[in-house]
Amino acid sequence: MSRQRRGIGKNLRCRNVSKGIPALYSRAGSLLKSVGKTLNHTHYFLSGEMGGSFSARRLICNFSLEAHRAAFLALPSRARQRCRVNAVDQQKLRAPRSLSVVIPTRNEELALPETIRRIRANPEVMEIIIADAASLDRTRDVAAELGCRVIASQPGRGTQMRAGAEAAVGDAVLLLHADTWLPPHAAREALDCLSDPRVAAGGYWKEFRDAPLLLRGSKWKCGIRLHLGRRIAGDQGLFMRRQVLERIGGVPDVPLMEEFELCKRLRKIGRLALADAIVLTSARRFMERGVLRTYALMWRIMLQYYLGSSPESLRRLYER
Repeated sequence: MSRQRRGIGKNLRCRNVSKGIPALYSRAGSLLKSVGKTLNHTHYFLSGEMGGSFSARRLICNFSLEAHRAAFLALPSRARQRCRVNAVDQQKLRAPRSLSVVIPTRNEELALPETIRRIRANPEVMEIIIADAASLDRTRDVAAELGCRVIASQPGRGTQMRAGAEAAVGDAVLLLHADTWLPPHAAREALDCLSDPRVAAGGYWKEFRDAPLLLRGSKWKCGIRLHLGRRIAGDQGLFMRRQVLERIGGVPDVPLMEEFELCKRLRKIGRLALADAIVLTSARRFMERGVLRTYALMWRIMLQYYLGSSPESLRRLYER
């Protein structure tokens, strides 16, 4: 089966598309829909500048809809029924109204106060959960003094995020690093993004604070990472509906590369998108090791991950 028809199957939750003329419709629809999807993402990316009215995107999406309708009508009755069932399941995902923020920590007493202060500027945040892995400093005390909910966890970022997410009660969950700062409208933008039932999860645009020259341009790398790598980095913040997170089995319980595994599972549910907000994250790890050395280490870890190395061996490499 061609790549185009596999794409159609994935979007419609159907695998068998009839041959002949309907297949031609399917291929045309897949191409047009891919362009429309890209422009639809652009709407999310630049909604503050472009607004919702972009006639070319609307025109392409209308053509794509007609092509998909023709291909859909050519499907066997059982396949059409499966499509309708999945469409109903999507509609059951109500728009989230509240956000739980989960922060994994280990010896973060200095970074935490400013991060918490900026989170509090978002009225949609109903709780902040600190998943701490046996910090040796005053991280837990600082978090408790700032009104956060503190839970103990085994070390490992994925393990900590999983524990925190399991304790969350908000409609949506935001997984955030302890040194990443949110703007005051970040929670609202995340909830607006998730109000589209086609979006399974999302993140933010990212910039480094006081970044050296080699770290500039990180904001635009977020878009490239999403479109080419089909993932969102952990320091961008990663948000999703709580019921979707439960549906995929929670945050992967791995010591490293948890965002890779999480995005892989989320893509099976729906789209990934970037909300119209920019977070500021620390460049401390780049400054400690050096920018080039840190990038080289990240690329090496990524390569070994794709080659099948175990998460534990990747963690040892990262902490060396």
